[in-house]
Amino acid sequence: MIHADDKATAIYSKYYKRYSARVKVRQIKEADLKKWKYQAITKRDECSNGFITPEEFTEWMENCFPNRKAKK
Repeated sequence: MIHADDKATAIYSKYYKRYSARVKVRQIKEADLKKWKYQAITKRDECSNGFITPEEFTEWMENCFPNRKAKK
């Protein structure tokens, strides 16, 4: 079984990798990533401590920097 702490860290890592890659292609500004990182670490700790569920944490992460619209 995965502990909540491990799950929170895995979620954080997934989105950190995604968003830092977007900085490299200039979809996100470095300053915005730094602000997000501080908030994300706080949320990760809340998730690890049981204040929010992993699902709530994932939803928050998804809404930070929404994906661009898919090309049709």
